[in-house]
Amino acid sequence: MAAALGGVLVCFDVGFVLLHVAAAFWFPGNRMLYINVDQSYAEIFQGLKYVLVVVLLCCVVAVRRLWALLLWVPVFVGFFLDDLFQGHERAGAYVRSMFPPAMGERAQDVGELGVYALAAVVVGVVLWAGYRRGSPLTRWIYRVMACLLVLLALFGVGVDLLHSLFPPTSAAADTLMLVEDGGEMLVVTGFVAFAAQLLLGPLPADEGA
Repeated sequence: MAAALGGVLVCFDVGFVLLHVAAAFWFPGNRMLYINVDQSYAEIFQGLKYVLVVVLLCCVVAVRRLWALLLWVPVFVGFFLDDLFQGHERAGAYVRSMFPPAMGERAQDVGELGVYALAAVVVGVVLWAGYRRGSPLTRWIYRVMACLLVLLALFGVGVDLLHSLFPPTSAAADTLMLVEDGGEMLVVTGFVAFAAQLLLGPLPADEGA
């Protein structure tokens, strides 16, 4: 069931990437079809996946009695609210307004990186506390989700920085933008599939591991 859900979501993720490419050639005026536009169809779908992760994790906590997983719920709520209200973009714009105009997009990048760094410290401290107090099963779950979180940061921050190094209208910038947003969508699908597996499938402890 979890694998089937993940497969369906991956098909939608790839579909939104292809829809973006098709829109760029044949429907350039319809911004709702673009993967990198705020409140587009792709972003709405991504937000729904964040909500699904939260719901699944809460069900896992209730059914499996894995209370330490509650510490992950605010992480995904934060991602959802950031996407909904463009939190890091607004913070970057505020920082940009404090620098000379000559700084341009670099000031925006500094502001966004500052938000990411602060969030990473807060989230890291909270999750580390949960990891240290968790059972072997809980620690295994934390490690898997931490790997997915690193992948999300790799696409959302690392590829985004590479993207900013190229002229906005260049083919390299367009390609990196698709890698960034498409990669983020696939990683969040990974979170959904893993949370569904925790709820519906056997856990290592259930198998005597």
